[in-house]
Amino acid sequence: MPVLAVRPVLMGRGTTISPAATLFVLSPLIGEVLFGALPLSQLPFGLLGLLGLYGGGALLVRETARRRGLSAWWVVALGIAYGIFEEGTVTQSLFDQHYRGLDFLGFYGHWAGVNWIWSLFIVPYHAVFSIAIPIALVELLHPSKRDAPWLNGAGGVAIAAVFGLNAALLAVFQTHLFRARAPDVSLTANVGAIVVIVALIAAALRAPSYVGAGFSRADFEGADFSRADQRPPVSRRRLWWVGFGCGLAWFVGYRVLVIGTGTNMPASAALGTGLVIAAAIVGLIARVTSPRRPWSPESTYALVSGALPTCWLLGFLIAAVSGGNPVVNLAGHVVFGVVMFLGLRVVRRRLLAPATRG
Repeated sequence: MPVLAVRPVLMGRGTTISPAATLFVLSPLIGEVLFGALPLSQLPFGLLGLLGLYGGGALLVRETARRRGLSAWWVVALGIAYGIFEEGTVTQSLFDQHYRGLDFLGFYGHWAGVNWIWSLFIVPYHAVFSIAIPIALVELLHPSKRDAPWLNGAGGVAIAAVFGLNAALLAVFQTHLFRARAPDVSLTANVGAIVVIVALIAAALRAPSYVGAGFSRADFEGADFSRADQRPPVSRRRLWWVGFGCGLAWFVGYRVLVIGTGTNMPASAALGTGLVIAAAIVGLIARVTSPRRPWSPESTYALVSGALPTCWLLGFLIAAVSGGNPVVNLAGHVVFGVVMFLGLRVVRRRLLAPATRG
């Protein structure tokens, strides 16, 4: 999958601060603010308490992928490891039957100490919208630094420390782990989550480097479509609709229509329907991003710019019930949407700039 695929590169000694800092902030802005979980009434302090976790996690995933030369599928796989760590190990929302704001999911129950309905929704959400999409956007903003690592050795250690410290503080003071108010959760489920996280990271570290389609416009103009194994590029308009449609299928189809208020259908039916939707999304993305098709930064932009607004649209429902004044939160969410579209326009102009210059 060439959406974020890169060739292995030689790593310099310096640290690229600008794109790293942008990703550090953008990850929680998309993952929490645009999603509506951190509405206007909880800013800026709610955001400050999550920067190290989200931003640090996105940077660690990105550095691992770039240094190893991994494809976008491995970026998503590492994002899944991040989602399990955040929602499982840190906040315990995957395991706590009385987690604040998720009590309505009690109808679906837990199996083996895990709320599988919620897990199926929120873990892939983080993998794509908290990790993969922020990485893609920042790399589009900094095309000359797209293939290179952004952190040197000391920078990587520092980010890992910030990530770990933020996670520990949230686990102790927000989730109340290891304290008298700790949630009643399954130890086996927690151990299982850690095993899955370690397995995903280990697999990524052992995965072969990916050398796939390039990003230049020449890939479109000079591709030899007469070859039996070559496929024509997917139009950017179609890619936008694929991103938008997949986002709607996940947020509206699974989150709103299937999960809904928590009593829409039996747990087995909800989980099965969610798996079918997830499989259909993966299959469609795999088809349009096949390594046999030419790919470009414009292709990445089209796919991402189609998917991102769907997260913002669901955010209206979440912001309205996330605490504080709902009118203020909804008005703020309108502003966040305007900022999102302006930001996408900036990325688009950056993509067109090289072509304009010559």
